Amino acid sequence: MITNPVTIIRTSLISEYLKGNWKIVKSLNKTRNLGIEGALWVAEEKLVDENSSDTFIVYIYYFNNSQSALQYYQCFIPSSNVSTYRGMTVYFYTLGFVQSLYVLKGNMVIYLSFIGSSDPATPYPGYEHLLNLASSIIANV
Repeated sequence: MITNPVTIIRTSLISEYLKGNWKIVKSLNKTRNLGIEGALWVAEEKLVDENSSDTFIVYIYYFNNSQSALQYYQCFIPSSNVSTYRGMTVYFYTLGFVQSLYVLKGNMVIYLSFIGSSDPATPYPGYEHLLNLASSIIANV
């Protein structure tokens, strides 16, 4: 069981999957007064690519049991549109300049969101890159 939240993202990990020159601009780890039933801790990190101004946001929610994690996950996800990948339940959507992935794995819910700049030359990571990044984050938490 994870009891001491730590920095969840290494910028080198982000660069491996998303390319660019990423810098952490906000980092938050919270273990008290979460307001989410069953949640033991929440971590958030916001990163910005210094070259393109793209933004990447990561939230990790860690729960006391998998049922609490599932209930929280189901608050956001239409149950008919989920798939599985490496033991993770995943939901991906894209809207405009945003690509987001919700992941459920055991006691964890992870939310990844890539917000692209309006520059058409900026490549978007895509579904597979976000899936692989989520898998790496889970392996390193």
